[in-house]
Amino acid sequence: MFQQDKTIESDNWVEQAEQYWSKSDKSKKAAKNTLSCIEKALQLNPLNYKAWADKGFILKQLGEFENALLCLDRALLLNNNFISPLYNKGVLLGLMGKFNEALIYYDRVLKIEPDHQLATRDKQVLLQIINKKK
Repeated sequence: MFQQDKTIESDNWVEQAEQYWSKSDKSKKAAKNTLSCIEKALQLNPLNYKAWADKGFILKQLGEFENALLCLDRALLLNNNFISPLYNKGVLLGLMGKFNEALIYYDRVLKIEPDHQLATRDKQVLLQIINKKK
């Protein structure tokens, strides 16, 4: 019962972080406050894949790309079909100039959710960039 309580409390911290971020001004201060909630969630439940995905997203926002990748990878280890870290890893790899790797993640998103508008859009943008470089 104790572990179940920790899991619920961890999920509540993730929900609080997501709500805070969605209403925030997306500033560095807001990102750090959001990260604080996510860290609390992970202390309670280190297997919370949503918390790892959110941490990766926020670290990406802060420009901490390598750490963000590690968090997104952790989320995917815990749930390899979770759309959020798949999509955000594609975005992150694209920002890092790893276009072919990014396409792999967009394709994974689209295999699970064929109508994912952001992955469709971003994949097209990357294909245009790749074709211009040829």
